[in-house]
Amino acid sequence: MPLAEISTLALLPLLLALAATVVAWRRVSRPSLFLVCSVLSLLGVQSLAAPSAAGFYILAGVLSIKSTGDPGYTIVVAAVLQLILGLPFLWWLARALRKP
Repeated sequence: MPLAEISTLALLPLLLALAATVVAWRRVSRPSLFLVCSVLSLLGVQSLAAPSAAGFYILAGVLSIKSTGDPGYTIVVAAVLQLILGLPFLWWLARALRKP
């Protein structure tokens, strides 16, 4: 698997947290706390999404389901899972830390 694809998956929590912090900067009372909580929580989401995507990819090969044969497919599935699981939590965190 190319290094660029691996580093993209590894940096996705940080990039997503930075993007969410930029969007919510003026709305939250403590932007730095929002950034730290976002990064830590998305790293937890990544620990669920990446193995799940790899397991899906391996399971597809074992069950003779049509597989793309491309390891980049695993990264795309992991990134989509991370977005699906992470965005609602970031929304909740922004609402919890909003200015009064």
